[in-house]
Amino acid sequence: MIDSIQVIDDILPWQNFAELAWNLMKSESYLPVDSTVNPSETDGSIDDFGMVDHPKQKIHEAVFCALLYQKYQNSNFISNVFLKHKVTLQKLYKKLGVTDLLNARVNCTTGQAEKYTSAYHTDFTDKTNHHTTAILYLNTNNGGTQFLEGNFIESRANRAIIFPNHIQHAGVWCTNKKLRFVANFNFF
Repeated sequence: MIDSIQVIDDILPWQNFAELAWNLMKSESYLPVDSTVNPSETDGSIDDFGMVDHPKQKIHEAVFCALLYQKYQNSNFISNVFLKHKVTLQKLYKKLGVTDLLNARVNCTTGQAEKYTSAYHTDFTDKTNHHTTAILYLNTNNGGTQFLEGNFIESRANRAIIFPNHIQHAGVWCTNKKLRFVANFNFF
């Protein structure tokens, strides 16, 4: 395993985690995105109303996202579910070492007949790249996170992985559950 990738199982007390995960997975604010991490993966389902033929794309190259928090220039977006779980999130931030949160979101992918791996990427691009990415798995399944260097971390409820933002990674869709949920945090 790459030394800069940290895996923490049972990062939160179970009661805190269960309430947070349940609310994040039941959020009413999921937005469908017809690509995964790269706009080139789109098939036009949304922007072109499916009327324009695009290069053949795999149907499962889609994700549902719920934005929890975003710090952008002089304004911030904070969702209601984010505010509702402020105390639990503060416990999580302390364990992750968060000093300045940039972005937080939940991604939901659908189960597949065969495992699918998204494009390799970094979650947040800036010129300095001196920040950190953390992924909190909200449910247990055989999907996970694949790192370009070869490491695979399987999705396990209440498991967090923490790594420098410049390390490229990809989401891996599961084959043993209908839905895979992860919360992503980008921070200093």
